Amino acid sequence: MIEEGRFDEATELCETALVVARELESRRFEAISLLTIGEHALRKEDVSVAHPHLEEALEIFQQLGYHRAEGAALSALGQVEVLSGRSREAFEYFQKGERILRKAGAKLELAKLICHRGLLR
Repeated sequence: MIEEGRFDEATELCETALVVARELESRRFEAISLLTIGEHALRKEDVSVAHPHLEEALEIFQQLGYHRAEGAALSALGQVEVLSGRSREAFEYFQKGERILRKAGAKLELAKLICHRGLLR
């Protein structure tokens, strides 16, 4: 298991990377940094931090047409909803993510989403 302090360190590095990405106007790098920060917060079950970062990453991935990462963001948002006790919303995120990942042929990301969707059962 990864120590909590390591997530804090990693998140700080991602926040620095996010600043750099924004300075460089690299939308893809910005979205990847946001997704990673959101995933770190999710691992700590900090939905108040995870949700806005994941939503912003999702929006950018959608604009860029980066479907694998869009599906990953939707899966993570589904997990946030599970932790928040909102099963219907979680199912909607998982369902949308599954459609996108199947269409993109993203088998690994799809497998991860299906495992996370199992949290609803």
